[in-house]
Amino acid sequence: MKDKTQDLRTADQGGASSVQLRLQDADMKLLQVFAHVAEAGGLSPAQYGLNMSLSAVSAAISNLETRLGFRLCDRGRGGFQLTEGGLLVYQELRSLSVAIGSFNRSVQAYTSDMQGQFNIAMDDAILTNLSCPIYKVIQRFAAQAPEISLNITIMSAPQMERALLNNELNIAVGPFQELSPSLRGETVYVEQQLLCCGRLNPIYDLYDPDEIEKAVTKAQYSKRSFDDRDRHQAPGPFTSAATAATMEAMLAMVLSGLYLGYLPRHACEPWIERGELKSVLPQVFAYDTEIQLVSRKAHGDKRVDLFLTALAETQS
Repeated sequence: MKDKTQDLRTADQGGASSVQLRLQDADMKLLQVFAHVAEAGGLSPAQYGLNMSLSAVSAAISNLETRLGFRLCDRGRGGFQLTEGGLLVYQELRSLSVAIGSFNRSVQAYTSDMQGQFNIAMDDAILTNLSCPIYKVIQRFAAQAPEISLNITIMSAPQMERALLNNELNIAVGPFQELSPSLRGETVYVEQQLLCCGRLNPIYDLYDPDEIEKAVTKAQYSKRSFDDRDRHQAPGPFTSAATAATMEAMLAMVLSGLYLGYLPRHACEPWIERGELKSVLPQVFAYDTEIQLVSRKAHGDKRVDLFLTALAETQS
């Protein structure tokens, strides 16, 4: 007798064999990897959020394609693009995530208002800013609800917004630009973004503002790879030549001297003091970003209300 977890093969009307896939735990893990890849817009940008090597991500996608029997995405020199089958799988995964999120909330509400897993996502380099009180909020929240299991992960702002709308997150903290009408945000603090160049970049040794502005328009620029909605607020124009998925990756790009790039003030100041970086005309190119704590408006979760209360108490 076949094991029930194996694929079941049945004959179709034409006599050919078809595969009826039964999902296993391993399949769900592969599907989660694929969802991250689809949201990140490629295998390389997804590896950081997944904490996996590029080869491991590629192997996971290949294994899933083998299990399903069709290609999910094109990932050659022409760039990354979901196939028709890949788009179908991704859309079904979003529906599945909503259903699982609803199931988890219902079970948690039945068990206790102040139990279960509480999912928080943050943009990278948030907690390294001394102005960020989130660790104090978590401390206060956990003291008032000790039976809650906290789960904290790092995501980009677009990924966090999608996860909130899919009921995969309870709270998100990051630099959101335009929120969905279904979400609400509370400003946690304001972060200044500085256009920086490395010591090896020719702009580093310029001092005349007019010369610097002209040089900036011709320089190569590294942008955050998750900015897939073209909502970058920074003054421009810039010639994008590279992308960076995390703040540390952006720092490496700028320190190399090959690219200009935006870094939060708190992240670049130590390097500026050491003479490895220079802020490029902050009076012209610097801009402020609001770091917000975001939740669903109609969450129906007392734990979210408790977290928002902890934020208000911490800020006061």
